[in-house]
Amino acid sequence: MARRVNPPAPAVPTTVLDAVLRDLADLPERMQHSATALAARALAESIDVGPETYRFQSALVGQLMSCMSELREMAPPKAEGDSVDDLNARRAARRRAASTG
Repeated sequence: MARRVNPPAPAVPTTVLDAVLRDLADLPERMQHSATALAARALAESIDVGPETYRFQSALVGQLMSCMSELREMAPPKAEGDSVDDLNARRAARRRAASTG
């Protein structure tokens, strides 16, 4: 079976699929091609086609939100520096500068 490649999503999403593709791009590549990610894409495409009934559309949106939540929970946390990390880095730089002297 051929592996589908996600096309790049526009900077400002104009469809549900665009928004899903943008969110999937933030995940590790192996997760972008998981069964849950493919289900999210299919659900987004169905939502963009339009409602057969509003109750049906609501169910699709709920399932899509479930898929995206599951993917976010499985994703590794992003490493972000904080003020303590910044202070430690500056202190280490001052010590290196003082030792080379």
